[in-house]
Amino acid sequence: MKQIIATVVVAVLCGAQTARAETCCDDLLDFTFGASFSYVYDLNGPNVDAADENAFAYANLEKKDEAFNVDLVQLGVSGERGNASYAAKIDFGDLAVFAGDAEDGDVGLQEAYLNYDFGPVLATAGRFPTPMGYEVLEPWGNANISRSRAWTQFMPISHDGVKLSGILGDFAMTLGVVNSTFVNDPVANDVNDDKGVVGSLGLILGDAAISIAGLYSPEDLDVGVGKDDVSILNVIVSGPIGRAHVALEGNWARDHVDFPSPTENEDFDFWNVVAYAGMDFGITGIDLRADYGHTDLPGIPLGEDDSNVPAWSITGTLSWALVDGVDLRVEYRHEDFATDFFADGDGQFQTDTQDVLQAQVVWNPTL
Repeated sequence: MKQIIATVVVAVLCGAQTARAETCCDDLLDFTFGASFSYVYDLNGPNVDAADENAFAYANLEKKDEAFNVDLVQLGVSGERGNASYAAKIDFGDLAVFAGDAEDGDVGLQEAYLNYDFGPVLATAGRFPTPMGYEVLEPWGNANISRSRAWTQFMPISHDGVKLSGILGDFAMTLGVVNSTFVNDPVANDVNDDKGVVGSLGLILGDAAISIAGLYSPEDLDVGVGKDDVSILNVIVSGPIGRAHVALEGNWARDHVDFPSPTENEDFDFWNVVAYAGMDFGITGIDLRADYGHTDLPGIPLGEDDSNVPAWSITGTLSWALVDGVDLRVEYRHEDFATDFFADGDGQFQTDTQDVLQAQVVWNPTL
């Protein structure tokens, strides 16, 4: 994942020492750019006003079931000076609302952080990327157009806080203190008095890698509605098998809500397993994803016995490298729930399956 710095950060860094501005910007900053454009066609033909859950399968995650979309345009730079390094990302487009806490949602400050290398430990302060999840916000950072339900349901993108990172042999470790689970929730992220903890442990085994990451966030909003504790565990095993690159991801999340009355406490759980496999044939790539899990998170309709709802999906994506840095993709995704969950042309929660076709162009040149 490429690191990007917002224009305002570049101005501050280069303006700090006017006499060295040319050296700063020419030698110490790397500029990056990425863009993604898509067309989505939901075969359910949903009533748009009732298509909240259908949108989880769309490239831009918005309720546009038949539309051309500007998914994401991302600008920035990264650089270093001595033991210090810095990076940030600023986002525009439909996905920007998930990246930052701008009120209008059209622009998102996804990352903006400073590192200092103390030797055995790297210290980071600011808005830094989460260590959890196989998929990322940037479309060009994923093999598929759509994302797994775990990512769309509860995976954070970045965190406001501080962290320490280090490498010991083949192990990589991270431990940080953060405001809340999601930076695009201004109430929890900016008002929350309690702090969360995020960490990860990674192991390199030749060409393979294992990562275990977790988060605990006691999001006490102190507004008379009780306390909302969020716990997430993410495990990833990845590596090559022959010509293919494969990965297996497991996720578990719990949203524990303490209402004002102790008799109203409730746990909402989610777990799933996601398998990824991809292979290239010259300029053509084939990527598959299979997803299976159970959920009773808030907003998810439950079965008649009020138990977890099983769900599965299968996604296939074909891609072609048109030129260096520009890929064309087409994708088919089928998802199936054990209860009526998806919207169709007649209204909300009228069917238990969803089928989506979409195409996408991603542009991520080397500058």
